Amino acid sequence: MFRRSLTLTRRTIQSSQNLFKNSARAYSTEATAAPKRNWKAIALWSAAFLYFTPSAYAYFVLGYDTDTLIAESAEKYRLLQFIHDERQKDPEHKVSMYQIMKKFFRKEKLEAFAVDKYPTFSANNKSLLRKYLTEDMFDELKDAQTPSGFGFSSIIKSGVLNGDAGIGVYIPEAAAYDTFAPLLNNIIKDYHQGYNPETAQHVQDFNPAHLRGNNPDPEGKYIISTRIRVGRNLEGYPLATGQSRKDRQDIERKVVGALQSLGGDLSGKYYPLNFMSEDDRQKLVNDHFLFKNNDRHLEVAGAYRDWPEGRGIYHSNDKRFLVWINEEDELRIISMQMGGNVREVFERLSKAVYTLENRLRFQYDDHLGYIASCPTNLGTAMRASVHVKIPLVSKQDNFKQWCEEHGLSVRGIHGEHTESEGGVYDISNKRRLGLSEVDCVQTMYDGVSDLIQWEKQLEAQQDRQ
Repeated sequence: MFRRSLTLTRRTIQSSQNLFKNSARAYSTEATAAPKRNWKAIALWSAAFLYFTPSAYAYFVLGYDTDTLIAESAEKYRLLQFIHDERQKDPEHKVSMYQIMKKFFRKEKLEAFAVDKYPTFSANNKSLLRKYLTEDMFDELKDAQTPSGFGFSSIIKSGVLNGDAGIGVYIPEAAAYDTFAPLLNNIIKDYHQGYNPETAQHVQDFNPAHLRGNNPDPEGKYIISTRIRVGRNLEGYPLATGQSRKDRQDIERKVVGALQSLGGDLSGKYYPLNFMSEDDRQKLVNDHFLFKNNDRHLEVAGAYRDWPEGRGIYHSNDKRFLVWINEEDELRIISMQMGGNVREVFERLSKAVYTLENRLRFQYDDHLGYIASCPTNLGTAMRASVHVKIPLVSKQDNFKQWCEEHGLSVRGIHGEHTESEGGVYDISNKRRLGLSEVDCVQTMYDGVSDLIQWEKQLEAQQDRQ
Protein backbone atom coordinates (compact mmCIF):
# COMPACT_ATOMS: atom_id res chain seq x y z
CA MET A 1 0.00 0.00 0.00
CA PHE A 2 2.82 2.40 0.91
CA ARG A 3 4.72 1.59 -2.31
CA ARG A 4 1.59 2.12 -4.40
CA SER A 5 0.91 5.49 -2.70
CA LEU A 6 4.53 6.55 -3.20
CA THR A 7 4.35 5.66 -6.89
CA LEU A 8 1.12 7.63 -7.30
CA THR A 9 2.65 10.62 -5.53
CA ARG A 10 5.73 10.56 -7.78
CA ARG A 11 3.62 10.30 -10.93
CA THR A 12 1.33 13.08 -9.73
CA ILE A 13 4.28 15.35 -8.98
CA GLN A 14 5.76 14.68 -12.39
CA SER A 15 2.48 15.25 -14.25
CA SER A 16 1.71 18.45 -12.36
CA GLN A 17 5.20 19.81 -12.92
CA ASN A 18 4.91 19.14 -16.64
CA LEU A 19 1.43 20.67 -16.75
CA PHE A 20 2.47 23.99 -15.24
CA LYS A 21 5.85 24.12 -17.02
CA ASN A 22 4.31 23.47 -20.42
CA SER A 23 1.43 25.89 -19.94
CA ALA A 24 3.78 28.65 -18.78
CA ARG A 25 6.20 27.95 -21.65
CA ALA A 26 3.36 27.99 -24.17
CA TYR A 27 2.26 31.42 -23.03
CA SER A 28 5.66 33.01 -22.46
CA THR A 29 6.86 32.11 -25.99
CA GLU A 30 3.65 33.59 -27.41
CA ALA A 31 2.60 30.33 -29.01
CA THR A 32 -0.21 30.88 -31.45
CA ALA A 33 -2.23 27.97 -30.15
CA ALA A 34 -2.46 26.36 -26.72
CA PRO A 35 -1.20 22.75 -26.42
CA LYS A 36 -4.01 20.33 -27.10
CA ARG A 37 -4.94 19.04 -23.70
CA ASN A 38 -8.03 17.52 -22.21
CA TRP A 39 -9.08 20.05 -19.56
CA LYS A 40 -10.92 17.37 -17.58
CA ALA A 41 -7.75 15.33 -17.36
CA ILE A 42 -5.82 18.45 -16.34
CA ALA A 43 -8.36 19.18 -13.63
CA LEU A 44 -8.37 15.62 -12.34
CA TRP A 45 -4.58 15.46 -12.17
CA SER A 46 -4.47 18.85 -10.49
CA ALA A 47 -7.12 17.83 -7.98
CA ALA A 48 -5.31 14.59 -7.21
CA PHE A 49 -2.02 16.41 -6.87
CA LEU A 50 -3.17 19.45 -4.95
CA TYR A 51 -5.75 17.83 -2.69
CA PHE A 52 -5.25 14.09 -2.29
CA THR A 53 -1.46 14.23 -1.95
CA PRO A 54 -0.62 17.12 0.37
CA SER A 55 2.99 15.99 0.65
CA ALA A 56 3.33 16.25 -3.12
CA TYR A 57 1.68 19.67 -3.02
CA ALA A 58 4.20 20.88 -0.48
CA TYR A 59 7.01 19.54 -2.61
CA PHE A 60 5.66 21.32 -5.65
CA VAL A 61 5.11 24.63 -3.86
CA LEU A 62 8.68 24.59 -2.63
CA GLY A 63 9.94 24.14 -6.17
CA TYR A 64 7.65 26.39 -8.15
CA ASP A 65 5.88 29.74 -7.93
CA THR A 66 2.39 28.39 -8.65
CA ASP A 67 0.62 31.76 -8.49
CA THR A 68 2.85 33.14 -11.24
CA LEU A 69 2.45 30.05 -13.40
CA ILE A 70 -1.31 30.04 -13.00
CA ALA A 71 -1.56 33.75 -13.77
CA GLU A 72 0.63 33.42 -16.89
CA SER A 73 -1.36 30.44 -18.15
CA ALA A 74 -4.77 31.95 -17.49
CA GLU A 75 -5.48 33.08 -21.03
CA LYS A 76 -4.86 29.59 -22.38
CA TYR A 77 -6.59 27.43 -19.81
CA ARG A 78 -10.06 28.00 -18.33
CA LEU A 79 -9.20 25.79 -15.42
CA LEU A 80 -6.11 27.74 -14.47
CA GLN A 81 -8.00 31.02 -14.87
CA PHE A 82 -10.68 29.72 -12.53
CA ILE A 83 -8.13 28.60 -9.92
CA HIS A 84 -6.36 31.93 -10.18
CA ASP A 85 -9.61 33.90 -9.73
CA GLU A 86 -10.67 31.80 -6.75
CA ARG A 87 -7.28 32.21 -5.07
CA GLN A 88 -7.43 35.97 -5.64
CA LYS A 89 -10.68 35.99 -3.66
CA ASP A 90 -9.21 33.68 -1.02
CA PRO A 91 -5.58 34.75 -0.38
CA GLU A 92 -5.48 32.86 2.93
CA HIS A 93 -6.44 29.60 1.18
CA LYS A 94 -9.38 28.89 3.47
CA VAL A 95 -11.09 27.05 0.61
CA SER A 96 -9.46 23.74 -0.31
CA MET A 97 -8.33 22.94 -3.85
CA TYR A 98 -10.82 20.08 -3.90
CA GLN A 99 -13.69 22.52 -3.25
CA ILE A 100 -12.41 24.81 -6.01
CA MET A 101 -12.28 21.91 -8.47
CA LYS A 102 -15.77 20.81 -7.49
CA LYS A 103 -17.04 24.34 -8.06
CA PHE A 104 -15.27 24.49 -11.43
CA PHE A 105 -16.85 21.28 -12.71
CA ARG A 106 -20.29 22.42 -11.60
CA LYS A 107 -19.79 25.77 -13.35
CA GLU A 108 -18.66 24.04 -16.56
CA LYS A 109 -21.61 21.67 -16.45
CA LEU A 110 -24.11 24.50 -16.05
CA GLU A 111 -22.55 26.64 -18.76
CA ALA A 112 -22.44 23.70 -21.17
CA PHE A 113 -26.08 22.81 -20.52
CA ALA A 114 -28.06 22.50 -23.73
CA VAL A 115 -31.34 20.79 -24.52
CA ASP A 116 -31.58 19.31 -28.00
CA LYS A 117 -34.53 17.05 -27.27
CA TYR A 118 -37.63 17.29 -25.11
CA PRO A 119 -36.42 17.29 -21.48
CA THR A 120 -37.21 14.51 -19.04
CA PHE A 121 -38.84 16.08 -15.99
CA SER A 122 -38.74 14.41 -12.58
CA ALA A 123 -41.99 12.82 -11.43
CA ASN A 124 -42.51 15.41 -8.68
CA ASN A 125 -41.89 18.41 -10.95
CA LYS A 126 -44.97 20.64 -10.71
CA SER A 127 -43.55 23.70 -12.42
CA LEU A 128 -45.49 25.80 -14.90
CA LEU A 129 -42.68 25.02 -17.35
CA ARG A 130 -43.56 21.34 -17.28
CA LYS A 131 -47.28 22.11 -17.39
CA TYR A 132 -47.12 24.13 -20.61
CA LEU A 133 -44.05 22.90 -22.50
CA THR A 134 -45.36 20.33 -24.96
CA GLU A 135 -43.13 18.36 -27.33
CA ASP A 136 -44.52 20.28 -30.32
CA MET A 137 -43.82 23.59 -28.60
CA PHE A 138 -40.32 22.44 -27.71
CA ASP A 139 -39.61 21.58 -31.36
CA GLU A 140 -40.88 25.02 -32.35
CA LEU A 141 -38.70 26.92 -29.86
CA LYS A 142 -35.55 24.85 -29.36
CA ASP A 143 -33.55 26.60 -32.11
CA ALA A 144 -34.96 30.10 -31.57
CA GLN A 145 -32.69 32.88 -30.30
CA THR A 146 -33.18 36.38 -28.95
CA PRO A 147 -31.57 39.34 -30.77
CA SER A 148 -28.59 39.06 -28.40
CA GLY A 149 -28.19 35.34 -29.06
CA PHE A 150 -29.79 33.77 -25.99
CA GLY A 151 -31.27 30.37 -26.77
CA PHE A 152 -34.14 28.33 -25.39
CA SER A 153 -31.85 26.29 -23.13
CA SER A 154 -30.88 29.41 -21.18
CA ILE A 155 -34.56 30.08 -20.45
CA ILE A 156 -35.54 26.62 -19.18
CA LYS A 157 -32.27 25.40 -17.65
CA SER A 158 -33.19 26.10 -14.02
CA GLY A 159 -36.62 24.49 -14.33
CA VAL A 160 -35.24 21.33 -15.94
CA LEU A 161 -32.42 20.84 -13.42
CA ASN A 162 -34.44 21.82 -10.32
CA GLY A 163 -37.36 19.45 -9.88
CA ASP A 164 -38.96 21.58 -7.16
CA ALA A 165 -39.20 24.74 -9.28
CA GLY A 166 -42.53 26.54 -9.13
CA ILE A 167 -42.21 28.47 -12.40
CA GLY A 168 -39.15 26.95 -14.07
CA VAL A 169 -37.95 29.80 -16.29
CA TYR A 170 -35.64 32.80 -15.96
CA ILE A 171 -35.40 35.45 -18.66
CA PRO A 172 -31.97 36.78 -19.82
CA GLU A 173 -33.26 39.83 -21.73
CA ALA A 174 -36.56 41.59 -22.32
CA ALA A 175 -36.78 40.48 -25.97
CA ALA A 176 -37.06 36.86 -24.80
CA TYR A 177 -40.66 37.54 -23.77
CA ASP A 178 -41.40 37.95 -27.50
CA THR A 179 -39.04 35.29 -28.84
CA PHE A 180 -40.41 32.58 -26.56
CA ALA A 181 -43.96 33.94 -26.26
CA PRO A 182 -45.72 30.61 -27.03
CA LEU A 183 -44.42 29.24 -23.72
CA LEU A 184 -44.05 32.39 -21.63
CA ASN A 185 -47.51 33.80 -22.39
CA ASN A 186 -49.09 30.61 -21.04
CA ILE A 187 -47.02 30.83 -17.86
CA ILE A 188 -47.94 34.51 -17.44
CA LYS A 189 -51.67 33.83 -17.93
CA ASP A 190 -51.60 31.01 -15.39
CA TYR A 191 -49.65 32.78 -12.66
CA HIS A 192 -51.34 36.17 -13.06
CA GLN A 193 -54.83 34.66 -13.06
CA GLY A 194 -55.84 34.98 -16.70
CA TYR A 195 -54.00 38.17 -17.63
CA ASN A 196 -53.41 38.09 -21.41
CA PRO A 197 -50.08 39.79 -22.21
CA GLU A 198 -50.94 39.99 -25.90
CA THR A 199 -54.02 42.19 -25.49
CA ALA A 200 -54.27 43.52 -21.92
CA GLN A 201 -52.75 46.82 -20.78
CA HIS A 202 -50.92 47.06 -17.48
CA VAL A 203 -52.14 49.77 -15.08
CA GLN A 204 -50.21 51.95 -12.61
CA ASP A 205 -51.12 53.76 -9.38
CA PHE A 206 -48.36 54.36 -6.85
CA ASN A 207 -50.27 56.97 -4.84
CA PRO A 208 -50.40 56.03 -1.12
CA ALA A 209 -53.39 58.36 -0.65
CA HIS A 210 -55.50 55.80 -2.53
CA LEU A 211 -54.78 53.05 0.02
CA ARG A 212 -57.66 52.20 2.37
CA GLY A 213 -56.45 51.76 5.94
CA ASN A 214 -53.25 52.39 7.86
CA ASN A 215 -52.49 49.38 10.03
CA PRO A 216 -54.36 46.02 10.07
CA ASP A 217 -52.95 45.31 13.55
CA PRO A 218 -53.13 48.57 15.55
CA GLU A 219 -52.67 46.66 18.84
CA GLY A 220 -49.31 45.34 17.63
CA LYS A 221 -50.13 41.81 18.74
CA TYR A 222 -49.84 39.86 15.50
CA ILE A 223 -47.76 41.68 12.86
CA ILE A 224 -44.05 41.62 13.61
CA SER A 225 -42.79 43.59 10.61
CA THR A 226 -43.89 45.04 7.27
CA ARG A 227 -41.89 45.06 4.04
CA ILE A 228 -42.80 46.27 0.55
CA ARG A 229 -40.39 46.00 -2.37
CA VAL A 230 -40.31 46.47 -6.12
CA GLY A 231 -37.88 45.16 -8.71
CA ARG A 232 -36.45 47.30 -11.50
CA ASN A 233 -34.05 46.75 -14.42
CA LEU A 234 -32.20 49.44 -16.36
CA GLU A 235 -32.86 50.15 -20.02
CA GLY A 236 -30.08 49.05 -22.36
CA TYR A 237 -28.87 46.03 -20.38
CA PRO A 238 -29.64 42.30 -20.24
CA LEU A 239 -31.34 40.89 -17.15
CA ALA A 240 -29.44 39.12 -14.36
CA THR A 241 -28.99 35.71 -16.00
CA GLY A 242 -27.75 37.27 -19.25
CA GLN A 243 -25.33 39.89 -17.94
CA SER A 244 -21.61 40.06 -18.54
CA ARG A 245 -19.18 41.23 -15.88
CA LYS A 246 -18.98 44.63 -17.60
CA ASP A 247 -22.79 44.94 -17.70
CA ARG A 248 -22.95 44.34 -13.99
CA GLN A 249 -20.21 46.82 -13.21
CA ASP A 250 -21.84 49.51 -15.36
CA ILE A 251 -25.20 48.94 -13.69
CA GLU A 252 -23.64 49.13 -10.23
CA ARG A 253 -21.89 52.41 -11.07
CA LYS A 254 -25.05 54.06 -12.42
CA VAL A 255 -27.31 52.88 -9.61
CA VAL A 256 -24.87 53.82 -6.84
CA GLY A 257 -24.51 57.27 -8.38
CA ALA A 258 -28.29 57.74 -8.24
CA LEU A 259 -28.55 56.42 -4.68
CA GLN A 260 -25.80 58.66 -3.37
CA SER A 261 -27.78 61.69 -4.51
CA LEU A 262 -30.72 60.81 -2.24
CA GLY A 263 -31.40 63.02 0.76
CA GLY A 264 -33.58 63.17 3.86
CA ASP A 265 -34.69 59.87 5.35
CA LEU A 266 -33.47 58.06 2.19
CA SER A 267 -29.83 59.12 2.56
CA GLY A 268 -27.42 56.39 3.57
CA LYS A 269 -24.38 54.33 2.60
CA TYR A 270 -23.50 51.77 -0.09
CA TYR A 271 -21.74 48.49 0.78
CA PRO A 272 -20.18 46.64 -2.20
CA LEU A 273 -20.10 42.90 -1.53
CA ASN A 274 -16.58 42.36 -2.88
CA PHE A 275 -14.98 45.20 -0.86
CA MET A 276 -16.79 44.75 2.41
CA SER A 277 -15.02 44.74 5.75
CA GLU A 278 -15.75 41.94 8.18
CA ASP A 279 -17.35 44.42 10.60
CA ASP A 280 -19.71 45.73 7.90
CA ARG A 281 -20.54 42.20 6.77
CA GLN A 282 -21.44 41.14 10.30
CA LYS A 283 -23.62 44.23 10.81
CA LEU A 284 -25.55 43.45 7.63
CA VAL A 285 -25.95 39.82 8.71
CA ASN A 286 -27.25 40.92 12.11
CA ASP A 287 -29.73 43.29 10.44
CA HIS A 288 -30.83 40.53 8.02
CA PHE A 289 -29.91 42.80 5.09
CA LEU A 290 -27.21 40.69 3.44
CA PHE A 291 -28.24 38.72 0.36
CA LYS A 292 -26.24 35.63 -0.56
CA ASN A 293 -25.59 33.34 -3.50
CA ASN A 294 -27.35 30.35 -1.95
CA ASP A 295 -30.46 29.98 -4.13
CA ARG A 296 -29.77 27.03 -6.45
CA HIS A 297 -32.58 28.06 -8.82
CA LEU A 298 -30.83 31.38 -9.48
CA GLU A 299 -27.41 29.72 -9.48
CA VAL A 300 -28.38 27.25 -12.19
CA ALA A 301 -29.94 30.05 -14.24
CA GLY A 302 -26.64 31.96 -14.16
CA ALA A 303 -27.62 34.87 -11.93
CA TYR A 304 -24.57 34.36 -9.66
CA ARG A 305 -21.95 34.55 -12.39
CA ASP A 306 -18.77 36.41 -11.27
CA TRP A 307 -20.04 36.54 -7.68
CA PRO A 308 -19.71 38.86 -5.77
CA GLU A 309 -18.46 41.44 -8.31
CA GLY A 310 -20.80 44.28 -9.20
CA ARG A 311 -23.19 43.56 -6.34
CA GLY A 312 -23.94 45.42 -3.17
CA ILE A 313 -26.38 46.81 -0.63
CA TYR A 314 -27.45 50.37 0.08
CA HIS A 315 -29.38 51.25 3.20
CA SER A 316 -30.60 54.48 4.72
CA ASN A 317 -29.20 55.74 7.98
CA ASP A 318 -32.35 54.67 9.86
CA LYS A 319 -32.28 51.24 8.11
CA ARG A 320 -35.86 51.54 6.86
CA PHE A 321 -34.93 51.93 3.20
CA LEU A 322 -32.79 49.37 1.40
CA VAL A 323 -31.66 48.67 -2.17
CA TRP A 324 -30.10 45.43 -3.38
CA ILE A 325 -28.01 45.88 -6.52
CA ASN A 326 -27.64 43.02 -9.03
CA GLU A 327 -29.40 40.23 -7.21
CA GLU A 328 -32.28 38.52 -9.11
CA ASP A 329 -33.11 41.91 -10.61
CA GLU A 330 -30.75 44.82 -11.07
CA LEU A 331 -32.51 46.77 -8.33
CA ARG A 332 -34.62 45.52 -5.47
CA ILE A 333 -35.97 48.70 -3.85
CA ILE A 334 -37.23 47.93 -0.35
CA SER A 335 -39.10 49.85 2.36
CA MET A 336 -39.56 48.17 5.73
CA GLN A 337 -40.01 48.64 9.44
CA MET A 338 -41.15 46.84 12.55
CA GLY A 339 -44.89 46.63 13.25
CA GLY A 340 -47.87 46.85 10.93
CA ASN A 341 -48.02 50.45 9.71
CA VAL A 342 -48.46 49.51 6.05
CA ARG A 343 -49.27 53.04 4.93
CA GLU A 344 -46.02 54.47 6.29
CA VAL A 345 -43.96 51.75 4.59
CA PHE A 346 -45.80 52.31 1.29
CA GLU A 347 -45.33 56.09 1.44
CA ARG A 348 -41.57 55.72 1.90
CA LEU A 349 -41.31 53.30 -1.02
CA SER A 350 -43.41 55.51 -3.28
CA LYS A 351 -41.16 58.50 -2.58
CA ALA A 352 -37.99 56.48 -3.21
CA VAL A 353 -39.20 54.97 -6.50
CA TYR A 354 -40.40 58.34 -7.79
CA THR A 355 -37.03 59.90 -6.96
CA LEU A 356 -35.02 57.12 -8.62
CA GLU A 357 -37.20 57.19 -11.74
CA ASN A 358 -36.11 60.80 -12.23
CA ARG A 359 -32.46 59.66 -12.25
CA LEU A 360 -32.59 56.25 -13.99
CA ARG A 361 -34.49 54.77 -16.93
CA PHE A 362 -36.19 51.44 -16.21
CA GLN A 363 -37.36 48.78 -18.67
CA TYR A 364 -41.13 48.96 -19.13
CA ASP A 365 -43.67 47.48 -21.55
CA ASP A 366 -47.30 48.57 -21.95
CA HIS A 367 -48.50 44.95 -21.76
CA LEU A 368 -45.97 43.41 -19.35
CA GLY A 369 -45.37 46.39 -17.09
CA TYR A 370 -41.91 46.57 -15.51
CA ILE A 371 -39.67 43.90 -17.03
CA ALA A 372 -38.29 41.29 -14.62
CA SER A 373 -36.07 38.20 -14.70
CA CYS A 374 -38.90 35.99 -13.49
CA PRO A 375 -42.41 36.20 -15.04
CA THR A 376 -43.91 36.26 -11.53
CA ASN A 377 -42.47 39.75 -10.98
CA LEU A 378 -43.78 41.37 -14.16
CA GLY A 379 -46.15 44.32 -13.93
CA THR A 380 -45.71 46.21 -10.69
CA ALA A 381 -42.80 43.92 -9.73
CA MET A 382 -44.15 44.54 -6.23
CA ARG A 383 -44.22 42.24 -3.25
CA ALA A 384 -46.03 43.69 -0.22
CA SER A 385 -45.59 41.45 2.81
CA VAL A 386 -45.82 41.14 6.57
CA HIS A 387 -44.41 38.68 9.06
CA VAL A 388 -47.51 37.80 11.03
CA LYS A 389 -47.99 35.44 13.98
CA ILE A 390 -51.01 33.19 13.30
CA PRO A 391 -50.29 29.85 15.04
CA LEU A 392 -53.95 28.74 15.21
CA VAL A 393 -55.00 29.76 11.71
CA SER A 394 -51.93 28.15 10.16
CA LYS A 395 -52.94 24.79 11.63
CA GLN A 396 -56.26 24.81 9.79
CA ASP A 397 -56.46 22.38 6.89
CA ASN A 398 -57.77 25.05 4.54
CA PHE A 399 -55.23 27.74 5.51
CA LYS A 400 -53.16 27.69 2.32
CA GLN A 401 -56.18 27.18 0.11
CA TRP A 402 -57.87 30.20 1.73
CA CYS A 403 -54.75 32.30 1.08
CA GLU A 404 -54.67 31.17 -2.54
CA GLU A 405 -58.32 32.13 -3.02
CA HIS A 406 -57.63 35.58 -1.55
CA GLY A 407 -54.64 36.28 -3.81
CA LEU A 408 -52.01 35.71 -1.12
CA SER A 409 -48.69 33.85 -1.13
CA VAL A 410 -47.46 32.04 1.98
CA ARG A 411 -43.78 31.58 2.84
CA GLY A 412 -41.60 30.82 5.83
CA ILE A 413 -39.95 33.77 7.52
CA HIS A 414 -36.59 33.15 5.82
CA GLY A 415 -37.96 33.52 2.30
CA GLU A 416 -39.08 31.30 -0.53
CA HIS A 417 -38.70 27.53 -0.04
CA THR A 418 -38.43 27.91 3.77
CA GLU A 419 -40.67 26.79 6.62
CA SER A 420 -42.49 28.74 9.32
CA GLU A 421 -41.09 29.14 12.82
CA GLY A 422 -43.35 29.52 15.85
CA GLY A 423 -46.48 30.05 13.79
CA VAL A 424 -44.98 33.13 12.09
CA TYR A 425 -45.56 33.35 8.34
CA ASP A 426 -44.59 35.70 5.55
CA ILE A 427 -47.86 36.69 3.85
CA SER A 428 -47.78 38.70 0.62
CA ASN A 429 -49.75 39.54 -2.51
CA LYS A 430 -49.39 36.93 -5.24
CA ARG A 431 -50.39 38.83 -8.40
CA ARG A 432 -48.29 41.72 -9.69
CA LEU A 433 -49.42 42.12 -13.30
CA GLY A 434 -52.67 43.70 -14.48
CA LEU A 435 -53.27 45.53 -11.22
CA SER A 436 -51.74 48.68 -9.77
CA GLU A 437 -49.27 49.12 -6.93
CA VAL A 438 -52.11 50.29 -4.67
CA ASP A 439 -54.07 47.15 -5.61
CA CYS A 440 -51.13 44.93 -4.65
CA VAL A 441 -50.77 46.54 -1.22
CA GLN A 442 -54.53 46.56 -0.67
CA THR A 443 -54.77 42.84 -1.48
CA MET A 444 -52.16 42.05 1.15
CA TYR A 445 -53.67 44.51 3.65
CA ASP A 446 -57.22 43.13 3.37
CA GLY A 447 -56.06 39.52 3.41
CA VAL A 448 -53.92 39.97 6.51
CA SER A 449 -56.77 41.83 8.25
CA ASP A 450 -59.03 38.83 7.64
CA LEU A 451 -56.36 36.38 8.83
CA ILE A 452 -55.97 38.32 12.08
CA GLN A 453 -59.74 38.29 12.64
CA TRP A 454 -59.76 34.54 11.98
CA GLU A 455 -56.92 34.06 14.50
CA LYS A 456 -58.87 36.07 17.11
CA GLN A 457 -61.96 33.88 16.58
CA LEU A 458 -59.92 30.71 17.07
CA GLU A 459 -58.34 32.17 20.21
CA ALA A 460 -61.81 32.91 21.60
CA GLN A 461 -62.95 29.34 20.85
CA GLN A 462 -59.86 27.99 22.55
CA ASP A 463 -60.51 30.13 25.65
CA ARG A 464 -64.07 28.81 25.92
CA GLN A 465 -62.96 25.20 25.89
